[in-house]
Amino acid sequence: MRLWFELLLLLFPEEFRVRFGPEIRERALADVEGAWEGRGWGAGIMALLATSADLVRAAAAERFNPTWIAGSDHDRRREGVGMMTGEWIREMRQAARTLARSPGFLAATVGTLGLALGVNAGIFSVVDGVLMRPLPFEEPDRLVHIAASAPGSDFPEEFGVSPEFVIQYREEADLLEGIARFNGGTSTLRYGDRVERVPMAWPSYNLFELLGSEPALGRLPTADDDGDVVVLSHRAWVEWFGADPAALGQSPFVSDGPKTIIGVMPRDFAFPLDEPLVYLPQPDFTAEELQVGRFGLNLVGRMAPQADPEAVARQLTTLARRLPERFGGSPRYASLIEQHVAVVRPLEAQVLGPVSRALWVLMGSVLVVLGIACANVANLFSVRAEGRGRELAVRTALGAGRRRLIRSLLAEALVISILSAAVALALALFFLPAFLSVAPDSLPRAGEVYLSPAALAFTGVATVVVALACGLLPALGASRADVTRLRDGSRGSTQRRSWRRDGLVVVQTALAPWTSWTGWRRFPASVPRGSWRTSPWTRASGGCRTRPRRPPATPTPCATCG
Repeated sequence: MRLWFELLLLLFPEEFRVRFGPEIRERALADVEGAWEGRGWGAGIMALLATSADLVRAAAAERFNPTWIAGSDHDRRREGVGMMTGEWIREMRQAARTLARSPGFLAATVGTLGLALGVNAGIFSVVDGVLMRPLPFEEPDRLVHIAASAPGSDFPEEFGVSPEFVIQYREEADLLEGIARFNGGTSTLRYGDRVERVPMAWPSYNLFELLGSEPALGRLPTADDDGDVVVLSHRAWVEWFGADPAALGQSPFVSDGPKTIIGVMPRDFAFPLDEPLVYLPQPDFTAEELQVGRFGLNLVGRMAPQADPEAVARQLTTLARRLPERFGGSPRYASLIEQHVAVVRPLEAQVLGPVSRALWVLMGSVLVVLGIACANVANLFSVRAEGRGRELAVRTALGAGRRRLIRSLLAEALVISILSAAVALALALFFLPAFLSVAPDSLPRAGEVYLSPAALAFTGVATVVVALACGLLPALGASRADVTRLRDGSRGSTQRRSWRRDGLVVVQTALAPWTSWTGWRRFPASVPRGSWRTSPWTRASGGCRTRPRRPPATPTPCATCG
């Protein structure tokens, strides 16, 4: 008989037979032997036939519609995760149907959270684009801005250097791998019948190589170029030449005469701060044509791998003290050099300036607004849960455990949060262009602000946090359903004072004052004195070739002629 059952077990799939075969065989033998011994051989034969038929039928069913799949412990855990996911999906479907019967509650909560999440997604996109992403240059942490200061003199707090500084630094500063100069302003661009005054930059020819940037089209300037070549920004190439590759080699009128276009920079290249449309590369200074003391040049340098800005500043200060010995100059110039202190700061800090702190404060303010919105919605959830006390008591009486009730209430909060996230992303798409259109001119890297994957991830995380913040506390309270409420035939419940609702009101009241002081109100109207926008220009011909767009209130005096 044992052999017969062994043969029948061969009808089952191998994995099933290995896992359950011995148990099935022993159970079948026990049933048949019990019937044989208890009721005689006739009952035993009938039990054998019935058990055999059951095994054949079960084997066929297991072959065509298996009830068990072999796998490792990891597979079984994954199956458990899948089952839990399925339960959550069912709960969310039920929550969606429940919320659909309360359109007023749904509209109030989704509108409140959607607006708060949308503002947070938009501001985070600005913070991500301006502050969190590295500058689009090669190894941007090694790039530094170099300027000059002379405490105790009548010069501004910070000002651009003069040409002899560039020669001295390039030849003797071993903590710098390279140094380049640039100045910015506006000048005339004429192509065809179109004539406009546009932002331009006058960099040294090695600026692009120093930044580690490659052109999107054409080539970069070299020392062999005679100064009659230009490099276009991507924006100028699109707006003025229709993104036509044939723009290379053409000669529009730029600044003071025709210039040949040799290259087009990538879309994300914007240097310096004002994003010039046209770059006019300049040759290096030579000692023979040098005019000492013509201040106003902005410098950018690349530090050696092991250097830091403080060490570079000390070395450049020491090198600058030797300038009168090498290049001469007036007594007033020599006096200024004695007071000179080099200013070296990371290029990222120079680009951001005081905007960084203002944006972080603004981000904190909108997070506080989100906290207030969560407290409001949590209060609405608490009121709704108290009104459903009888329903929850019925579910408890029917066998629903506290965990099941909490999951059901959290599912409603999650559905509302997901709908709010969809509303938030739609608002953020509208909010970003509106924000950038009214943003101060001092906001750097505005062209790099968009709804990035990081902003989408932030919105997703915020959605989960909001669901927990809005639904967990009311769910914990409402899950303690009082079954004695079923004795009362009324649908309502007696209103009782709730410490949770009182606590949420306290939280809202405490957070509200923080939103009245925002970073936007303290957003800098302009970057500080001595930066690229307001860099002093020299009155002599040896300085910047064009007047900056926004001249400073007090120009830098010439150290030679006063």
